[in-house]
Amino acid sequence: MRLTNTACKIALRWLVICCGLMFAAGISGATESLLRAERPPKSAQQLYTEGVVVGDEAFLYLPVASTFDRASGRYGARTFFRYRDGSDPVPVLSLSEAKVYSAAFSAKMAYDPVSGRFAAAGQVTGSVGANTNPIVVIDPGPTAKVHVVSRNGRLNGRPVFSPDGQWLAFLSSPADAWDWEHRSVKGLTLRVIHLATLKETELSPAAFNDIPTGAPVWSPDSKWIAYAASFHPKTRRIHVVQPDGRGFRTLAPNEPYSVSNLVWPTPNDLLFTRIGTHGIYRISLDSEQVSIFKSGPFSGELELSPDGSQIMASTTDRLTGQKTTHYLDLQGAEVP
Repeated sequence: MRLTNTACKIALRWLVICCGLMFAAGISGATESLLRAERPPKSAQQLYTEGVVVGDEAFLYLPVASTFDRASGRYGARTFFRYRDGSDPVPVLSLSEAKVYSAAFSAKMAYDPVSGRFAAAGQVTGSVGANTNPIVVIDPGPTAKVHVVSRNGRLNGRPVFSPDGQWLAFLSSPADAWDWEHRSVKGLTLRVIHLATLKETELSPAAFNDIPTGAPVWSPDSKWIAYAASFHPKTRRIHVVQPDGRGFRTLAPNEPYSVSNLVWPTPNDLLFTRIGTHGIYRISLDSEQVSIFKSGPFSGELELSPDGSQIMASTTDRLTGQKTTHYLDLQGAEVP
């Protein structure tokens, strides 16, 4: 059959439109599936403060290059990437997943070496006076999966896996924790999730604090959890409890200390930095005696290496404000 000139033009026009739609759909799919991020200026091993280092890889949230806005100089979206030296970062979550499950209020992702999974506090949503967010677990396998393990209607943060991989501890506040005029009398609490059953349990009384800050820490044998909170103003002390809720107590309740950050490197001793005082301090789980572990201008940040063999602490130069990271063994000696 022979087409007239008009019919040919109409057919050609529809062909162009259809091809354009297919091309646009392809570009849209490519934008979603082939997310790109700039290579970090540091090696993967140096990115422990920005994310989680596992072997020779780093897992971290990076800005998506295609969402950069020249007018504002900002990126419109970030997502979870896997990065290895000499290679471009590989996306673990899609852009749509990242919008829902971004760790916007979780400064540090939690990593479980038993299962290879990560945990984070999800995106905060809600009205001005009522903010809530879920706790999510991310499986970064060949096909990444995101599991919501808690949607309790509260403001949650700082999830941490137990060393045996069976539990997830986190801090939780009422939904109105940001609202200074109408916030609940009850404040921050410690909660755990048993990952096999997803049963969630509140382990502590409500503290004076409102916002989840300073991650809880587990004992090396996974039998105890410690966290810092204030049950009275200006007395941010260490409290310990078992994951089944038994044995809750405050360590050295009469000692004049206020905790900034803490780690639990050995079964009987916790280490912490103090607010307003330099140095790293030790507190015994048995005797509850507080003593100096390492003198010096140490303050604020304190973290245990993934294998538990080193303590990462920071000092700040008083003149320049520059921070320096120090690596200490479990006796307090500096290591390269």
